[in-house]
Amino acid sequence: LKLETSNTSNPRQGVALLFRTRERQRPRNICYTYGYKPRADRWFPCHRGIALLVRLRRQGVPRMIDVLAHNHAPDETWVLEWLSSPRLQTYLDASGNNLQRALRLYEWNINLGQTLMKDIAFFEVALRNAYNREIDSRWDGTRHWLFDDDSPVNIPIPRHNRAGKSFDANALNRTSIRNATPSRTETIQPDKTIANLPLGFWAHLTDKAHERILWIPYLHHAWPSGTNRADLNAKIRLINECRNRIAHHEPLFHNADGTRNPTVVDGLVVDLFHELLPQADVFEPDAPTPVELFLHSSPRP
Repeated sequence: LKLETSNTSNPRQGVALLFRTRERQRPRNICYTYGYKPRADRWFPCHRGIALLVRLRRQGVPRMIDVLAHNHAPDETWVLEWLSSPRLQTYLDASGNNLQRALRLYEWNINLGQTLMKDIAFFEVALRNAYNREIDSRWDGTRHWLFDDDSPVNIPIPRHNRAGKSFDANALNRTSIRNATPSRTETIQPDKTIANLPLGFWAHLTDKAHERILWIPYLHHAWPSGTNRADLNAKIRLINECRNRIAHHEPLFHNADGTRNPTVVDGLVVDLFHELLPQADVFEPDAPTPVELFLHSSPRP
């Protein structure tokens, strides 16, 4: 079931519903009921418009969890074996201790994470490539900046934490680079290492410890003039935290009213992506974010 829009001003052709024959028959029946007229492989709606189509889409798409698609009461035995009691309890607590509602919420949370993770993936690739371009174009060391011992991501940066204990602010970076570099290749390829480095590595490059040796001479060139490093660092760290929660299949709805609200995080992702690549035609400007569109079409169960 696919929702399509066109540029025509005709309200009967402005929104079209494409029905694939392999889908369930229920959407076809609803189309006839509400006066949708087939022409070739398209279904053209009457005046009821987009809101009805979104509702139709939710009703017609089979669910990922099959027992929910058939509206059957799930067996708690296999659910516990699948999710574990502690994980399931989080969703039961948020669903009035109703197992079926808890599973619907779990599926909804996974779908929400998929939507947000896609946008984060776009941003992560843009970020690491932008940082590599800015450092590589200005670095005059004998080796690539990731592997040079004198690089600002490798040299020791002594710092003290709040408890007064000393630490090296680059120790984690060196470990990340070492873990991301294939050990069995004769020739080290920077591109492969860059692709293997986690988002946390790139987020770490804009912290306070790297301001003088990395932000000022290199990384600020990747961002619009006047970008505040501390504010930027907080945003990228927040995106990374949310990314890690999604990767570990953690609930996102707990932070619906806080800074880790998925809508807030997706807004940051889209804004920062545009700042890195203002010419890129990836996210439509001044339009709802993908997470906002998802929440509009699929409200929390």
